[in-house]
Amino acid sequence: MNVKALRKALESLPDEQLVVLLAGLADRAIPLGEVSEALYVPGATRTGDVYCTHEDLAEKVDSGVGGWDADLDAAPEGAVCVLLLEPVL
Repeated sequence: MNVKALRKALESLPDEQLVVLLAGLADRAIPLGEVSEALYVPGATRTGDVYCTHEDLAEKVDSGVGGWDADLDAAPEGAVCVLLLEPVL
């Protein structure tokens, strides 16, 4: 992903939106591949759990593909909406 594409993804988000980088392999520089909204529950200082947004989860459940479950795969209470940056895999 280039800067132009990242700027476009950021332009509609509020300035206070938290940004979370989904880490790739340790000590590896990996290019940015995807930017999406997600729900995030912070864990320890450098960890946390990422979940689909409510809308994305509903689409996955409705598709019937992949065994998604609206209750089992839902983010827990207290999850915050974040901008998720994923590396190219």
